[in-house]
Amino acid sequence: QPVRPLFSTPAEMIDVAETELLTERAAALAGGLPSGEDAPTTVSEAGPLQLELDDLLARLADFASVAAEGGKAAPLPIQHALLPASFAVASYRASMLPLLGDAAEASLQGATAKLARLPLAFTPTDAMLKLSDPHVAAMSIAHLSLDLESGPQDE
Repeated sequence: QPVRPLFSTPAEMIDVAETELLTERAAALAGGLPSGEDAPTTVSEAGPLQLELDDLLARLADFASVAAEGGKAAPLPIQHALLPASFAVASYRASMLPLLGDAAEASLQGATAKLARLPLAFTPTDAMLKLSDPHVAAMSIAHLSLDLESGPQDE
């Protein structure tokens, strides 16, 4: 049998398209929105860096309070504040030290702001010190000292 082509005019195509479109809309309206569900309850756990920052804050706050009780304390070599720790943790702790006394950071909120408000001064040098630590072979010679002139800026 020979093939007989069927031709559609634009009017029939519009009618069919309109019918299909209205059918889909009617089906969507009949279904409505799905019912809501409660979001799952989660407990926000502090990340590992936040825990390290909290540990550093505790170490430095202890040094500041002991030094403040004595009035004038000898500067603390920086390796005593940063070690023992893995190289990554010691590096992270060291990267936080320049925030001590930073007025812009101290005006904010959070753990780094608390760090900036500690009455401590960080004094780095260009010299290096070899260490007998299993993770950190050498470190810049630096000291932490009590900075009573700046005082705690918790206002």
